Amino acid sequence: MGIEYPGLSEIISNIHKDKIKTVIYVTGGGSQAISWLLSVPGASNTILEASIPYSRKSFIEILGKEPKQYCSADAAMDLAKAAYRRAANLSDFYSSFVGIGASCALATGTPKKGPHRAFIALHGSTGSRVLRLDLAKEMRSRSQEEDIVSRALIQLLHSITANEVMRKNSPSSAIAAVAATVATAATATATATSYPPLSPP
Repeated sequence: MGIEYPGLSEIISNIHKDKIKTVIYVTGGGSQAISWLLSVPGASNTILEASIPYSRKSFIEILGKEPKQYCSADAAMDLAKAAYRRAANLSDFYSSFVGIGASCALATGTPKKGPHRAFIALHGSTGSRVLRLDLAKEMRSRSQEEDIVSRALIQLLHSITANEVMRKNSPSSAIAAVAATVATAATATATATSYPPLSPP
C-alpha cells in the first residue's frame, strides 16, 4: 500500500536523512509504519531490523519474560528496550540508535470487549518516551485504526530527529503531532497522551 497522507513521505524522508538507526517491534498494530518507512528511499539509513512478534510465544521470546498485560505501557516499553538492545548489537560503534515498541489492541472481526488502544514506546541512550492512544470503539475500521497507530509511530520517531534528540527540558512535539494525526473534522474520538514525557534510561 502506498502512502496516501500529504506530507508523510516528506516526514519519512527527513527521518532517513537524520540517520538515527532503529529496531522496531510492533504487535497488535502499527505494522503499516514499517511498510511506509521501507517504501521511501533511504530506509537503510534508518531501519536496522523490524519484527512483528504477533504470537504469545514470539512476544515472550523477544522480551525474555511474559508481560503482566500484553497491551500496556509497560509491555510497549519492554519491547522498546529489547529493540534498543538489538539495535546496539547491530549498530556501528559511533552510530546513534533507538528502539521502538508498540503494543496494541485494535478492532477485530468480532466486537472487542475491552477498549481500543495502543501504546507506542521509544527508548534511547538518554531516556524513554511512551505515547498512549485511546480510540473510540465502533467508530473506525481495523485498517483506519491501523493507519492512526502507524502514523503516530512515524511522528514519534520523527520527534527525536533533527533538533529534538530527546531534550530533557523541551516538551515533546510528538504529542501535538499525534493529536493532529488522530483528530478528524467529523469525529475527534481519539486522544494521545504521553507519560512520562521523558524518563531516565
